[in-house]
This record gives sequence, structure tokens and C-alpha cells, in this order.
Amino acid sequence: MVPWRLFSIQRLWSSQREDLLPRGEFTLYHKKQRQKVTGWLPSHHGDVIYTLKLSVSENDIKKIISIEDMTVSKKKGRAAFKQFANKMSNNSRYLMLVEESRASVALWTLVSIYSYYTMPKDVEGVFRQLAVDLKRLCTRGDELAIASLVYDYSKAKDVINGALKQMGEVPCSSSWSSLEKRIEWQLLTRWDTATFKDPGFDFVEKYKGKWTDKNDIAVSRAMAQLFTAENTETMQGSPCASMIGQSAVVVFRNTEDIYKWKCRVNCGKLCLVKKVYSKDNYDALGVGDCLELNVGEPHVFIAYAHLWGAEELLKLGDYNIDKFTLLGRLDQYPRGRGQMFRDMCDSKVFNNTLCRHAAAETVTPISMEDIAGIVQKHGVVQGFGTGKLSLGRVKLSKPYRIRTIRQETKEERLPLYEELPLYEEQYTMARGEDASTLSVRSFHGLKPEAVVYICGPTTTAFDLHVARTQCKDTLYVIGEAPAMFAFERRPPKRITINPFI
Repeated sequence: MVPWRLFSIQRLWSSQREDLLPRGEFTLYHKKQRQKVTGWLPSHHGDVIYTLKLSVSENDIKKIISIEDMTVSKKKGRAAFKQFANKMSNNSRYLMLVEESRASVALWTLVSIYSYYTMPKDVEGVFRQLAVDLKRLCTRGDELAIASLVYDYSKAKDVINGALKQMGEVPCSSSWSSLEKRIEWQLLTRWDTATFKDPGFDFVEKYKGKWTDKNDIAVSRAMAQLFTAENTETMQGSPCASMIGQSAVVVFRNTEDIYKWKCRVNCGKLCLVKKVYSKDNYDALGVGDCLELNVGEPHVFIAYAHLWGAEELLKLGDYNIDKFTLLGRLDQYPRGRGQMFRDMCDSKVFNNTLCRHAAAETVTPISMEDIAGIVQKHGVVQGFGTGKLSLGRVKLSKPYRIRTIRQETKEERLPLYEELPLYEEQYTMARGEDASTLSVRSFHGLKPEAVVYICGPTTTAFDLHVARTQCKDTLYVIGEAPAMFAFERRPPKRITINPFI
């Protein structure tokens, strides 16, 4: 990679972080080579050499994807920050940040770990914690853990090496051995929360007849304290307005779940544990009436409880809620690790109500040649299974969601936009990666009108049943399907520590 230095600063963007230099537009140089970039440079001193990952683009201006390394050159570089500061009416704050960033070992170390958007608010405090044990970055359940490192030993090792390099240290062999064992255990329990057999790691212990680690034991105990037979009941099935009530307080994981609820149920006072976007953003997503959950509610419904992880459920413990009703399904794959809602239902501890489990009533075998007609008939069609389909489905972020591009005609064109709009968000111009064919295990979004499932050698009867539960009208099946009506309508049971037994 090219060792870049800062040649000039074109402009800096406004920022909510007062402790970091803002993002902006820069010109970098290496010998006689020049490159315009946008993004974040944590230091603006001319003797700082950056190893950067830049976007692949034919444009003159590239985006800074990540900072791979930062070093200090023995040669003095250009004083680009002074030239830029001279153009500012009030430059004292900027110049102070320039000097602080140049001298901060904590910042330089954390730059090798985090991006600008994920940089901890307390840079010095997090650095002090990681200086004691960098393996916390890869330890599942730790507040400092990074999700992408928890199951990837090679990537975790690279990140830790980069941080140690900035700190001027090297790891001992026992550290790598300890990290490898930790990630081996986490891979072993990626979906389960325990094992029947002792894996032989010193950080694992026997609890309720199974082997697990201290974090999962703590989570299990906390769940048993929060949800009791006296304050909790469960409802199995699809949400129904008549069983919930118009004035009920309903809590959701995210805006997509709220939108799904509004499309199918549309009752209750809809709440998020925390709102992170502006009102305009929520309005545009069709959930402008959602609220933040209040402390001290007498009774709340937890929507789609089978998709809530234990750690997410435990956050409700901070809200002093008197009574909980968890509403979920047992005939879909749970999200994340464990199967907390299933464990609650299996425990027989809680009063349980059965509701209708809504699913497409029609299952039709088709061939690939029928796809165009199906899209024309239904409009919104999602694909699952093996193979690739072209259904106009795309992934969008902030928040994550999947939408269908409308194939507009001239008469349908919106006056302000020339590009193809999305069905649920007609104004949206952003285009994400293709999402026409997904794993049925990972899809929890809005129900499309129809689903096309391409069967393969690993397709199970339960997979096809889940596909039925994820569409409104018809499930279309391509290929040789298993006998889908001959099996139990539940996913394979996971090995867990049931807190309620």
C-alpha cells in the first residue's frame, strides 16, 4: 500500500465530536503522486504517514474506507494544518485538537481498532481498559467486544497486532493460545449457550448439568430474576389486535418490526427502547408515531419475542415494568444465540396463550421460466434458498431493511426524482446490495406478497414452512421439495441453560 501524507486540506465538515478532528476533504501525497480523498484523518500533522484502504473508484476523489496503520516519519512534512487554520476565523479549538491528536497514544491505538463512527466516547478510558487485556475485543458478552472479531481468530489476531504495534509492544505465545481457545469456544457455542461435553477450557464451568461460561451463567440468572411466574406471561402465535387492545404498550427491537406490526396489526402504543434517529427519519420510514419506552409502565407487550436475544430482553430491566407479555412464534428460526422465548414456553412456568399462526395457505410448484409472471402478478416477491433470482430486492441501512424497487412507467414517475423509487419508500434514492435471494433463517422483515423458494440438497421441510410464514399470499417452490407437512413445525432445539427450570 502507498504510504500517504497530508498535502492540503480542502474543507472540514461539522461534527458532534468535540474530542476528535472532524472528517473532511483532503489531498494526500506520496513523492510526486497526489490523491484527493474524503473521510477521517485522526491527525493533521505533516510527519504522520498513513497506510489507508481507499475505495475503488474511477472518480478523482476516493473515500477512506479504513486506516490500516499510522507511523511518524523522521522527515518533517508539510504544515498543511497551519495553512488551513490561517483561513479560519476562529482556529483555537482546531489547533488544540491538532496538537492533542498528535500526542495521544490512546487515540492512535484505538484508530487501529475502531472507525470514526464507532470510536468510543471515552478514548482514554477505553484505552486504559484494553491496555490491560486486548482480548476483551474478542470476548463475547464483553462491553468492549467487536462483533466481527468474536468468531474470527485470524481477524482478531490482526487487529490485536495492530493495536500492540501502536503501543510499542508484542504479544507472548501464551496470549495467542488463550485467544485461540476463547474463539474456539465461542465458535462451538455460536448458536447454543452451553454444551453437554466438557470442552476442557479453564474459563468454562458446569452449571445446571451443562458446560458454559461465566457470562452466559450471569445472563441466565438475570433472566430468571427479571421474568417470573408472577409478572410474566407468554402468547404463542401471530399478533392479533383483538388479543392485545388498542391502548396496549408494545415494545419493539427496531423500526422494521414496528413497520411490520403496523402493516398487519396496527394497534397499541408503539415503543422503542431507544430512539436514535430524527423525527423526519421515522416519518419517512412510516413509523413517525413511535415513542421511547417510559420508565414505570404497568404492562408492556414484547413484540416478536422469538427474535429478541437475552441481552436485549435484559435491557427492559432498567424500566421498572410491572408486568410483561411476550408475544412470539415457535415455528420460525430464533435470532442470534439461544432460544430464550422457546425456553420460557417449554418451562411451563408462565401462563401461555395460543394464537393463530398466520402463514400463506397456497403452495405452488413452478419452474424458473415462471418467475417473470409471478413478479408481474404479486409485485413484491422475496427469494429464498439456493441459486440466484432477480426480483428487484435491495438492502438499505440506517436502519437495516429490505425493499423492492418499483419498475415505474412514465406516468408513475414522481415529479422530483428520475430514478426508480422503492415500494415502501418512494423517495429513497440510495441503493444497497442485491437481496433477491436470501437464507430463510436470516429474514425477519416485512412480509412480501409472495415467496419463491429454490430447493437444494440441504433444504428441510421446516425451511419451507418458515418460508410460508414469511409471505402473505403464495409460496412458490422450485426443485424437488421435501415432504413439508410431515414434520414438526419447530426448528432444531438448541443446547441452552434454561433459566426458568
